[in-house]
Amino acid sequence: MVAAATPLVEFRDVAKRYGAFTALSGIDLDVGRGEFLTLLGPSGSGKTTALMLLAGFERPSAGTILFEGRPVESVPANRRNFGVVFQNYALFPHLTVAQNVAFPLKARGCAAAEAGSRVRRALELVKLGPYSERYPAQLSGGQQQRVALARALVFDPGLVLMDEPLAALDKNLRHHMQFEIKRLQRELGVTMVYVTHDQGEALSMSDRVAVFDSGRLLQVAGPEALYSDPASHFVATFIGETNSLDVRIAEVAGDVAVARLDDGQTVRGRARCKVSAGDEAVLTVRPESLRIAQAPDGVAAADAANGLRAEIADAVFMGDHQRVSLRIGGQSVVCKLPAGHGARPAVPGPALLGFDEAAAFIYSTAAREAH
Repeated sequence: MVAAATPLVEFRDVAKRYGAFTALSGIDLDVGRGEFLTLLGPSGSGKTTALMLLAGFERPSAGTILFEGRPVESVPANRRNFGVVFQNYALFPHLTVAQNVAFPLKARGCAAAEAGSRVRRALELVKLGPYSERYPAQLSGGQQQRVALARALVFDPGLVLMDEPLAALDKNLRHHMQFEIKRLQRELGVTMVYVTHDQGEALSMSDRVAVFDSGRLLQVAGPEALYSDPASHFVATFIGETNSLDVRIAEVAGDVAVARLDDGQTVRGRARCKVSAGDEAVLTVRPESLRIAQAPDGVAAADAANGLRAEIADAVFMGDHQRVSLRIGGQSVVCKLPAGHGARPAVPGPALLGFDEAAAFIYSTAAREAH
């Protein structure tokens, strides 16, 4: 999905400081109407701080946040008309499911008849209609999460904010709830801003993902673009699995750099930041982008792109693929080879490791160490 021309939410040079500590610095970010945007990053990256600023639970130290073109810094959280879902659900234990869902309607002075109709609709949306008279303690974790989601949707909010809502659930239930949340978002057309540290969750649910680290916004892109064209070494290593090889730049032509490994072999890749001949740098390439050419007698073949002489140390069968560990000079890489369909298994010994220039990204060592 492409963000709307007129964003629903706009962060403009937003910063948040707690004394000498800077939690967020210079954040510029738009959220389109009807978009599912995920804020992704490790603990302490600033993603939850950004959500709390948007929700109104914190105020920015600098910059402005706009909702429908109007600044909201001075608008209290309870007047922003945003639905919020927390990791701990925040359900009232002494209220029934229906009463919990009705709470935001009651706070807004909604008439009883309309409130009842809205509650029934919200519970049907999350498939909890028969559970309306139960109490939270009588529900599973997934059911409690559904109640929290129904409560966030029942008053037709202008925006729904979700802070690590699935973190407490087991793996299978978490995957099911990911599907349910995305289904509801598409069905209702509601705008959602979702916080997680789980990259798989972010990639599977989002229209776009905003990657945070150390209080900075590093990249905003669709899941496929984020994975296939990472803007920084941090993004390349944080999103999915990747190999990193230390190299020294030999020459640069446009956005393509030729680099030399510690054993003297050279490789070509796309320079994702400014590098010059002689610079120390790091090259990244995904394990599934690597190919191995190996002759039947164990001698390296010579028919792979961007070929490097390597030594296969180990190969493990993983069901749908082989996970192959190799050494290139003094450095290690991992390759994922599809299994089955007549694929020849890799065996320990010399090999030629190949990969396309377009699948390799080169970042300066200084840029890597900045994160």
